[in-house]
Amino acid sequence: MSEYVIYGAAGSGSVPIEAALTLVGAPFSVVERVVWADKATADATLQELIEKDATFSPYQIAEVYAIRRDADKTFEWLDRVWATRDPGITSLLTDPFILRFRDDPRFAVFCRQAGLPTATEAKALP
Repeated sequence: MSEYVIYGAAGSGSVPIEAALTLVGAPFSVVERVVWADKATADATLQELIEKDATFSPYQIAEVYAIRRDADKTFEWLDRVWATRDPGITSLLTDPFILRFRDDPRFAVFCRQAGLPTATEAKALP
């Protein structure tokens, strides 16, 4: 299983390549650039993704921020997911990247708002 560097707000880490494939609907080439390219390229590609797809892909953008371990931006984009009723919300409780924030009080607030189970009922993958 291949490992790649992830550039994010809280430093970097690594995840198996297969984990990135959980990004609902995002082409792998985009995922690779926004997460695993050098930081400048990753940031530029993420900005491009936001400019082109913010209206139609807020869940995928929230997921990219979650992969980057940026809780504030993840929740900012989850608010957009709810506001636009993005169907990606159906993946929320099985998404290991989003679920890494299940202990954040904003997660429970978001789940209640969306009518979903709260953090105590949701489990992230290791």
